[in-house]
Amino acid sequence: MKPNFALTLSFDGIGLLHRVQGGWHLVGEIGLDAGDITADLAELAAKARALDPTGLRSKLVIPDEQIKYMAFETAERDVSRIEALVREQLDGATPYALRELAWDWSVRGGIVHVAAVARETLKEAEEFALEHNFNPYCFVAMPDETAFAAEPFFGETGYAARALGPDETVEREAEIIRVIGAARLPEPQPVPPGAAPDPVAVARTGPAPKPAAAPAPATSAAETAARTIAPEPEPTAEETARTAPPKAGAGGRPGRDGGKKPKARPDTAGTIGTDDARPCRSPSRPPATPARRRRSTGPAGRNRCPRPGSRHHPLPENAAGHRKEGRKIAGPGT
Repeated sequence: MKPNFALTLSFDGIGLLHRVQGGWHLVGEIGLDAGDITADLAELAAKARALDPTGLRSKLVIPDEQIKYMAFETAERDVSRIEALVREQLDGATPYALRELAWDWSVRGGIVHVAAVARETLKEAEEFALEHNFNPYCFVAMPDETAFAAEPFFGETGYAARALGPDETVEREAEIIRVIGAARLPEPQPVPPGAAPDPVAVARTGPAPKPAAAPAPATSAAETAARTIAPEPEPTAEETARTAPPKAGAGGRPGRDGGKKPKARPDTAGTIGTDDARPCRSPSRPPATPARRRRSTGPAGRNRCPRPGSRHHPLPENAAGHRKEGRKIAGPGT
């Protein structure tokens, strides 16, 4: 596989390149003196995903200041013999032992061009790229095109070993990275209701604020009174007949049809059931147990851009004036 982006690291700043036909486009650059470099890097990664929805897969471009460049003449054409000569030239040429270096070489016009870098510099560069979600797959350099016949390749990252399949590898490229223009972000499309927001817009402005809840409709005093005060029902004809006084007979005595006074009936218009009128008691609940606070055990994130290799002894300057990189990675014990 070939990474579709390249993350360039230097002591002046950080840049992101996008692979296009015929070369690379510059997506953006961030100075090391930026106020919030973490937020700027997040926005840069969001732009990359907007340019290529298939994902962000990057190669890390090691700065020239961290690479030892060498050149020597030879008439050898055998690859194993040239490799042995390269090891002889590098032994003692840097503050590092051979087992602590990764290098690459190429031959042009009878001259062997060598680029070497400390392995600890590669480790720091990979950690930085992973911390900011740039998914690094390999290490390369950008030397002068007149020196190297192909792109210096320092090997795959540890992340690539986990992300690639058992039969997948990062392909070495013959051409050195060449920037031919600036990247153009796609025009923002209208977002339909309920769709996810544009990642670039979210990175710049943050999530949109939640809309305020609509106020409840006002209730008039007449409606409130109508709901709380119900009119008493009119008595029926049957109830009126039962409660009316009987007609008196002759002589003022009660007649046969109404001689007895009717028994008084309890008035039920004002009460609805004494059981219903009693307040209900809620069963007692045990007090809620406060949730335990989860203790954070992860390390705090770094907000500054690590400068790969800056903590270590810098490699000597290239006497030949050439630029970076190296090819084969030295194994342990070499």
